[in-house]
Amino acid sequence: MPVFLDDQQVSLEGDDLSQILASAGRTLEDSGRIVVEVHLDGQVLQDAQLDEQSHQTLGTSEVRLYTARPTEIALEALQGMLPQIDSALGLQSGAADRLRRDEHGEAMGELSQAVDIWQQVQQAVVRSVLLVGIDVEDVSVDSGSARDIIEEMVDELRAVRDVIGDGDFVSLADILEHEWPGYAERWRHLLECLIRRIDEMD
Repeated sequence: MPVFLDDQQVSLEGDDLSQILASAGRTLEDSGRIVVEVHLDGQVLQDAQLDEQSHQTLGTSEVRLYTARPTEIALEALQGMLPQIDSALGLQSGAADRLRRDEHGEAMGELSQAVDIWQQVQQAVVRSVLLVGIDVEDVSVDSGSARDIIEEMVDELRAVRDVIGDGDFVSLADILEHEWPGYAERWRHLLECLIRRIDEMD
């Protein structure tokens, strides 16, 4: 069973993926790198496939493992979220316009896409700080700590859901148009703060 680590053939212990990944983790321990991608016989394995095949004996299959520093992964994730904030704001502005024209179905479609983006931004922040070992309480911008901003997002998404449930589309349009740009700016500052801090860790 040929095994490659960043395209260099290596000797790792184990007969299945779980054992090989554990062995790779021990090998990488002093390098500060982690496995971020697994190829099995030329196919990239997604998380679900890794779970399914982790304990299957590999036999003669070729395994290729690719690594990165945790800071690289976190920076890529956070930098990728900055333009997504603009996308969410555009969707929310469009939703507000549609609500004022009583195009409720179309507005809800745009709002749903925006909410999905905000959830992705929130997850990217939470996962990134965990990955690099930053305490969210130690990260602050002018509007408060990272935890404050994350909790504010949860509260505001809940408020939007409640307004939708009440059928108060006038208030919903006002929230999207007048309140959310401020929330978005706080998130942008938080992302930029985290990016600078993680960049300094390298």
